[in-house]
Amino acid sequence: DKFQDGLDKVTEQYFNSGYLDFSITDISTNLSENKENISIDIYVSEGIQYKLGNISFTGDLGNQTINDLSDATNLKTGDIFNRSLIMEDIQTITDIYADQGYAFVNIEPITKDILNTVDLAIAISLNKKIYVNRITISGNTRTQDSVIRREMIITEGGLYSRSDLRESIKNLRRL
Repeated sequence: DKFQDGLDKVTEQYFNSGYLDFSITDISTNLSENKENISIDIYVSEGIQYKLGNISFTGDLGNQTINDLSDATNLKTGDIFNRSLIMEDIQTITDIYADQGYAFVNIEPITKDILNTVDLAIAISLNKKIYVNRITISGNTRTQDSVIRREMIITEGGLYSRSDLRESIKNLRRL
């Protein structure tokens, strides 16, 4: 299991370094004659290193402009393709829309590779805005509900906001 975890980390590191065609071609093992040591040879094929080409935003952008979304992300044309940075930027965009009430926004990265570059289109699909119906406090025996509710930033009947929800939870933990 640990060996497979190590191989997965190597693969992830190559993917985050722009080697999208990376593969492990062969693994060979040799046990020493005294049977105390094992030698492991891992043969890899890197392929070419890809860079980011055009970055575009498609779909329903809501009240955000393409420039707003570009400024919110770390992705820049010409950078080395990095899958983990793309996932972080998708989370950032998700948080932007989640703070506007779109709790179930669907963001899908669509890649198209051309020679040694990868064009990235981020497709955004906004669903209905979500409003908070009711906040139920349970398991509380010592503190009055009003004390807990005053720490809540998110309110009943208000528009859902992921950052307000996180801040409310943080306030309750500090209470």
